[in-house]
Amino acid sequence: MSISRPALVLALALAPACAESPSVELRWRIQAEDLDEGAEPPELTSIRQCTSVGISKLRLTTRRDGFPVDVRELPCFPDEFNADSGLAPGPELDAGTYELTLQGLRRSTGTPWAEGVSVSADVTISSGAVALLEDLVLPAPPTCDDGIDNDGDGYVDSADIDCRVTDPRESNQVTNIQFFVSPSFLGDNPYVTCGTVGVTTFRLRVDDDPSTDRVIGCSTLTSSFSRRIDPDVESHSVSITGLNFDNVAVTETKVTEFTVTGAQGKPVDVDATFSGDDLLTPLNAPIQFIVAFEAGPDADKEFRYCAADAGSTLEITELTARVIDLDTDQPVDAVLVGGDLDGTALDGAPFPCQATQLVTETLQWGNYGIELTGRSEAGDVCFSAEPLQAAPGILINVILPRSSTDGSCAD
Repeated sequence: MSISRPALVLALALAPACAESPSVELRWRIQAEDLDEGAEPPELTSIRQCTSVGISKLRLTTRRDGFPVDVRELPCFPDEFNADSGLAPGPELDAGTYELTLQGLRRSTGTPWAEGVSVSADVTISSGAVALLEDLVLPAPPTCDDGIDNDGDGYVDSADIDCRVTDPRESNQVTNIQFFVSPSFLGDNPYVTCGTVGVTTFRLRVDDDPSTDRVIGCSTLTSSFSRRIDPDVESHSVSITGLNFDNVAVTETKVTEFTVTGAQGKPVDVDATFSGDDLLTPLNAPIQFIVAFEAGPDADKEFRYCAADAGSTLEITELTARVIDLDTDQPVDAVLVGGDLDGTALDGAPFPCQATQLVTETLQWGNYGIELTGRSEAGDVCFSAEPLQAAPGILINVILPRSSTDGSCAD
């Protein structure tokens, strides 16, 4: 005889209403999310243990060969559990092997969670015998999806900031720290971008724990993210590594140490300043520049070149240039290549003023600057500036301001 699906569902729903002798009896415990690792979940001795984790009832589904033969709802804390080692009755079954699944149901809707809040066990039923499942352990719902204000801060589930970070858990036992990331390269060089140094993304890691990894796109703009920190541990760290398109590290890992006191941890500024020495593959590029000079006060334009300008007899006949490491103020060996000045060392010695592009040999880059002066025919310094940050392989236009109008520097 065949039974239609609606008839089967009705039969399953009415199954507990009929007088029956249970073929299986059960007892369960609840594994709370915040239970210490390795700790045994406590015996279920009160209905409060159910309501405190957001479970109203349990659904017991019995399957044979993968097909349900009985579905019923049980109290999360049955009356039988008031007695030590008391067991709740299950369905009456024919002899055979069955799979029993116990699912937690939400207090708000009476529906099960999508996954996780269930436990299954296989039993073999023999004629006249009762199978005992005496120690089922049912995982508790996640604290960020149980409808409970677990930490008593007035916010429930997604409304609680603890539930809006990685590894969400609604508990004041963990402190949320906000991290700010402002990457910079080669002395915060404005000409250097992520593409210049081959960085596509950054990987950030808290306390050297891979489960905390956060990957953000490379940008020299400030970004932020939050992570959960154990406040019982005072000293912590956050690291950042530049990765290329293939997620391979192209920079050294920079580590920032910080401390946490209490639940209101202060924001942490991540050290994301990468020097030339922090690049795993050195950046090699020339310096390219064109030198111009600030125009006189009566000129109708902003800058001029070596030759005397209209309304002025001042001619800039010589330049001096020196490449220096801006971090150490030490000179960097650099030589011009190409053109009339090929082989000229930029060591501070004068060379003929040029109104054309000047290019050095290829340099291994750090935080480099170029110190320039423009001199009159008499050798006096008429134009100069503090060392200007150089750019790797990028043509920059330098306009030197007037530093003297006296003597041979007069117009």
